[in-house]
Amino acid sequence: MIHVFTMTQSADVAAGLGFRCKRMTYNTTGHVGVATDIVPLPIEAVRQWASDKVNGKREVFNYMKEVLDPPMKACQI
Repeated sequence: MIHVFTMTQSADVAAGLGFRCKRMTYNTTGHVGVATDIVPLPIEAVRQWASDKVNGKREVFNYMKEVLDPPMKACQI
């Protein structure tokens, strides 16, 4: 499971309008399966191809939420 949380705040782009935009983004992804590296090959591309054939991973969920503060059209970058 991978969680990513980011927060960004605008510079003084909107300072002339009297507000600052903030954006908070949360993204989480979950995978199930087997991850193995049983083929120690010196060529990276061949090793990755062989590992992908052996591994059985599947994405089971992907969730993303974005919150704008203030929630207005000018803050959607």
